[in-house]
Amino acid sequence: MSISRKNFLKQSSLLLGGSMFIPSWMQSILSKNPTMVERLRSEFNGRSIVIINLSGGNDGLNTVVPYTNSQYYNLRPDLAINAETVLPINDELGFHPNLNAFAQFWNNGNLAVIENVGYPDQNLSHFRSTDIWQSASDSNEVLNTGWIARLMEQLFPDYMTNVPEDPLSLLQGTSNNLLIRGEQGITGIMVDDPSSFLDLVGYTYYGGADNSVPDTFGGDELSYIRSIDNTAMTYAEYIQNAADNGINSVEYPNSSLASQLGAIAKLISGGMYSPFYIVYHNGYDTHNDQSNRHNLLMTQLNGALYSFYTDLTNQELSQDLVMLTTSEFGRRPFQNGTGTDHGAASVQFLMGDKVAGGLFGGPPDLVNVDQNNNLSYEFDFRQIFASALSQFLGVNDTIISNTLNGDFEYLALITSENYSSGDVNNDGSLNVIDIVIMVNYILEYSEFTPEQFNAGDLNGDGEINILDVVEVVGIILNNSFEGFVPNTSPYKIQIQQNEIVLPPHSNLAGIQFDINTSKNITIENHNDNWVCRSNGSRVIAYSMDGNPIKQKIKITGVNTGLRNIISANSSGKPIKHLI
Repeated sequence: MSISRKNFLKQSSLLLGGSMFIPSWMQSILSKNPTMVERLRSEFNGRSIVIINLSGGNDGLNTVVPYTNSQYYNLRPDLAINAETVLPINDELGFHPNLNAFAQFWNNGNLAVIENVGYPDQNLSHFRSTDIWQSASDSNEVLNTGWIARLMEQLFPDYMTNVPEDPLSLLQGTSNNLLIRGEQGITGIMVDDPSSFLDLVGYTYYGGADNSVPDTFGGDELSYIRSIDNTAMTYAEYIQNAADNGINSVEYPNSSLASQLGAIAKLISGGMYSPFYIVYHNGYDTHNDQSNRHNLLMTQLNGALYSFYTDLTNQELSQDLVMLTTSEFGRRPFQNGTGTDHGAASVQFLMGDKVAGGLFGGPPDLVNVDQNNNLSYEFDFRQIFASALSQFLGVNDTIISNTLNGDFEYLALITSENYSSGDVNNDGSLNVIDIVIMVNYILEYSEFTPEQFNAGDLNGDGEINILDVVEVVGIILNNSFEGFVPNTSPYKIQIQQNEIVLPPHSNLAGIQFDINTSKNITIENHNDNWVCRSNGSRVIAYSMDGNPIKQKIKITGVNTGLRNIISANSSGKPIKHLI
């Protein structure tokens, strides 16, 4: 098969990711060193970080929605997400309605929501801000190497001559290789699909027996090209073999991001290891038609990550992997026509089996904005990188400091191995987030791992119900239920046609029950700091501040017929009830 010089150069530029130098993984690949393979896996405890870049600047306000903030709705009269449709995280923030898998991860304690992520002196250029994130530089500093590459060149200074069979990193979805570009070369491989990579390499491969190099001025150049040819072919075959040996246990949605993650899952299943996998999800520069475009992006992101996580969980491969989102900036708080312009701080996510699920940072401040009317940042993005490197991959502090060009305060993003009583998200703190997660479990929005269940079953009765919730509330409040008055009289629930009334009672701290459902349930609750929620046939109501129910709670639109009633006093003990 013949190929023109023009097409050869075009194919070669694709192979090299557009660079004008030889990627390190292509050098000496025929003499693989098993010791280097062992070093790579042991250095990071066989663990991996999957970086999902939301390219274009993801709108954090419409991803994690401040659904009780009137200023949000004032600033976005046409673009704001309807409060009735969000998936609540707490009483201030909730997930975009298309992120139901994220809500599931949250309920299971496997998702860290990191609000207000940015950096000082935010740059609003896509290209420059992307470079800042990928190089981990200050906004006034230009670095030509990526933070992953600097990490690898510190840990494996001999990687140019002692190349592992497993890649140092794998990059998909972009030709921008700054993240893995080091002083010596590219510390990883760039490939979208294993089979297409093999086809690309095979298109230019020449493996004939007459592969001798002439003794001419062009001999060295020809030898150079043929060495690339041979090593690239060998590495492409290795990747293809891993893909052939691996499987996907689920069917992935039809999107570019899902295809990239599905390919990674198959490679991992087939035995390939890399400490870093990088994928790109494009389209987040939503200057216009944001409602439709961002809704679709959320659907794609949700479906791709759910499939990937489920796939690896099914194959018992999820324990050693976390997924981290990045995006060069957020969007401005106020709408501009049918979209939003380049902003500053935004929300990022870390998810996985070992993640300390919880909310990091407060709700975005929509009043005290910066000089460009953008959201102010609370966490430097490098804090997330530093935390994941230290707590998940086990990199020491000195290496992290050199990698990120500075010392950054760690966030408690990765769990310890032992759950404490009531701390169902295992973040080391017992707080309202644990209550929300427990209530979500009771309402059957989510399931618990055995560790979570043991932590949530505070009274050890083999169930998690309102009694355990009230006990957690008591621990948080240091048992300061000052408003409660001992009352031995049973709690009497009032039932009328299509209506249930929970009347005041001086010793009721919480109640749950099941009903015959109707699709049009409405809850009228005028008690300060009492929460009443329902899902399907189950209703739960409880005190959050140590005060008993003082105003009736009315639940209408139901087909009455109560069962499985559990009512609790301020000590988390059952009290008698009547119907």
